[in-house]
Amino acid sequence: MARTVGRSPEEVLGLQPGADIALVRKQFRDLARQFHPDVNKGPGIEERFKEISAAYSALTGGGEEDDQWFLIQGGTRVTTKRGDGSTEIVFKDAKMTPITPKARRLGKG
Repeated sequence: MARTVGRSPEEVLGLQPGADIALVRKQFRDLARQFHPDVNKGPGIEERFKEISAAYSALTGGGEEDDQWFLIQGGTRVTTKRGDGSTEIVFKDAKMTPITPKARRLGKG
């Protein structure tokens, strides 16, 4: 499943590019406790928790093999509802730069 985001995984976790793995893990644990749906019942918490989990997975190389992050610049965001009730977000006329796991760890992507 491709993940298209307007922010890098580091930004999602509130980290500087190139943060070491220990800091990535600490920040993830802190945010996961704060935004876990079992702990916090506020609006948008579940989506925020999923975003934090996906960012952690991208930075640590975990998760599904086919997950891919993109840095999206410019373009128009178009949100559509699918027949199964899920939402699809498409960026039209945007520059999409793939962020590789190695580049993420080195702060080069």
